Amino acid sequence: MQENITKKDLIKALRAGKVEPERSRYYWTEEERRQLSAWIEEGVGITDVALMLGRSEMAIMQQLLVLGLMSTGKRKTYPKEPAGCLCKECEVKECENRGKGGCPDAGNL
Repeated sequence: MQENITKKDLIKALRAGKVEPERSRYYWTEEERRQLSAWIEEGVGITDVALMLGRSEMAIMQQLLVLGLMSTGKRKTYPKEPAGCLCKECEVKECENRGKGGCPDAGNL
């Protein structure tokens, strides 16, 4: 990589895919994994770790998942509430006409 490029410009170029990280096509070594774990535990940011290891930020995040140091962030799902009456007048969630052929006003949406 070029020596006269600023850190900010280098990050932009890496993220845009204009520059390939130095170690992007190499397998991860145990030493790299150990160093990654240590830096993350010290609170070093993903971007800085990526620059120090010559990897992409995505590669860092993938290794953090593999090492169990990051979760996927899947959200908890909640049960959906049953649909209420569809008529404009009623706006009641549990209309007494529901299930008895429907609300007579429901067709007038």
